[in-house]
Amino acid sequence: MIKAWAREHNERLRHSDSAGKTAIDSQGIDPAAYTVFCERLAPLVDDDLYYGRVMVVDGRVGAFSFAGRTSRKSAGGLYASICRYRTRGASECMIVDMLDLLARQGIELLNFGGSEGLDMFRYKNKWRTSALIATQDLEFLQQHKPTLASR
Repeated sequence: MIKAWAREHNERLRHSDSAGKTAIDSQGIDPAAYTVFCERLAPLVDDDLYYGRVMVVDGRVGAFSFAGRTSRKSAGGLYASICRYRTRGASECMIVDMLDLLARQGIELLNFGGSEGLDMFRYKNKWRTSALIATQDLEFLQQHKPTLASR
């Protein structure tokens, strides 16, 4: 499902002239950035610290979302929520379902994360944004340490 979603997303980016849609890099979205959620986070889903939902459409996975509690009290983070493009309304359905589940668990605030482009920023803001916090992403690269050869 993730690889198919990434292909669909990257194809839409190539054929879109929307100012807010730009590919992450020249190759588009890397599906590995999302498969890690299925491989690492899915086994942790317990509906207490981690939450996951899957939407099946015509016998196939059409969408999934993962969220987690970021404080013991009332805050959480939406780690991923992706849907196949031909499943109209799936994105909203998955988020509403996740918001409902989290509210029942006492989570009142949800961090939707950053946005790669203007369209995603607008989409996330339609969910009753209570605060916008400007942040910067840092990428730490492993630095090669040269070794000195003996004389």
